[in-house]
Amino acid sequence: MVLEFVKAQLPDELDRVYGFFRRNGAYGNYKYLLAEHQLLEAWYEYEEQQTKLALQHWGEAHDLEVV
Repeated sequence: MVLEFVKAQLPDELDRVYGFFRRNGAYGNYKYLLAEHQLLEAWYEYEEQQTKLALQHWGEAHDLEVV
């Protein structure tokens, strides 16, 4: 999910983000980068949308209704 967001919003920072996730503190560094680019709120909205979508697909695959 992180990489898809970065590809769409900060493609020039993709290698830097890959580097974050090779070390401890990756998520904190990622959020700091987003804050630098005023994208933190956009990330939270994207993350929420994608989580809901994943839950919906999972529910459908298991014949469950996610509410």
